[in-house]
Amino acid sequence: MPVTWDDGSSDASSSTNQQGTSQVKLFHSPARVFAAFDEPNLIAHAGLVPAVRLAERCGLPALVAEKVKLSGAKNGAGTAADAKVMSVVGGMVAGADSIDDLDVLRHGGLPKLFSGVRAPSTLGMFLRAFTWSHVRQLESAARAFACNLAAHTGFVPKGDEVVFVDIDSKVKQVYGPLHRLHQQEEAVPHHRPAHRPPRETTEPQDGA
Repeated sequence: MPVTWDDGSSDASSSTNQQGTSQVKLFHSPARVFAAFDEPNLIAHAGLVPAVRLAERCGLPALVAEKVKLSGAKNGAGTAADAKVMSVVGGMVAGADSIDDLDVLRHGGLPKLFSGVRAPSTLGMFLRAFTWSHVRQLESAARAFACNLAAHTGFVPKGDEVVFVDIDSKVKQVYGPLHRLHQQEEAVPHHRPAHRPPRETTEPQDGA
């Protein structure tokens, strides 16, 4: 239950120790308290506004729409790639580190600021539809976006200075029966036969 002033959960009792100082103790137990951010008029991650605006000015949605083509993906997973990528990027900026955490963009008043936000289940289907070629397409969009970002913000110095930008990607299946099979194989210790000395042979003697 939330902390309120009406149910007395915010009250505190005080006691006096031997030195005459006051010791404050919470009246409620920790198990009764939880935090819920469900106020529709509050913004939890207002810093997303300039971050998303910068991404739009540098052309990230347009680049993704132009370069990322998930043709043949089932259940419409490849549609609106630009909106889905922006949902993933926005969720990561807000601290999401899993598909379920991407729901942070639909909390509080954020839906009033951003349009086209997709549900975590939709984003999960989108990400699972990626193949190696689709990752290469997304990398191409990311490279072009990095160039636009550098030109727009002046982040990369000009002149004789050298700047290295390392952008890595990794494609690894983390779901489905094939992944579970690999996990089972890794869990079973591999048996290696004990080392055996070479077999001794007797050379025939001359005149035998």
